[in-house]
Amino acid sequence: MQRDLSKSFLKMVNIPITDIKLKNTLISLNNNNSSGFDEIPNKTVQVGGNCISKLLAYIFNKLLFQGKFPDCLKFSTLTPLFKQ
Repeated sequence: MQRDLSKSFLKMVNIPITDIKLKNTLISLNNNNSSGFDEIPNKTVQVGGNCISKLLAYIFNKLLFQGKFPDCLKFSTLTPLFKQ
């Protein structure tokens, strides 16, 4: 069972992240959302998307290939929105 799970994971990880897909994702970020743990505003990421997309794609693909995932990206903050 464990062996089957690892093979499925390796197939999923083997899908490369292209700089074009990443650039499109960066451009589509919502400016109204708050920034992440790095406190970089979405507008800044959108404007710099052309310059950083190739480097980020390289880094992401390298991390996926090595099976590493930074601890700082494993956390999130959820804020409940109550109905009125």
